[in-house]
Amino acid sequence: MEHIQIGAGASVEIEGVIKAPVQAGKYKMIFSLRTEPFLGGRNSNMIGVEVR
Repeated sequence: MEHIQIGAGASVEIEGVIKAPVQAGKYKMIFSLRTEPFLGGRNSNMIGVEVR
């Protein structure tokens, strides 16, 4: 997903597909966003995910 603009203090819902690991277990997931014109990403907190 590219070129999504979110105003200061705003939030959005974005549909997408997340592919789960084949092997069952507990995993950690993070989302990473890049903000221009700044280098580097902004990462979410770790999100616990369990695949059964």
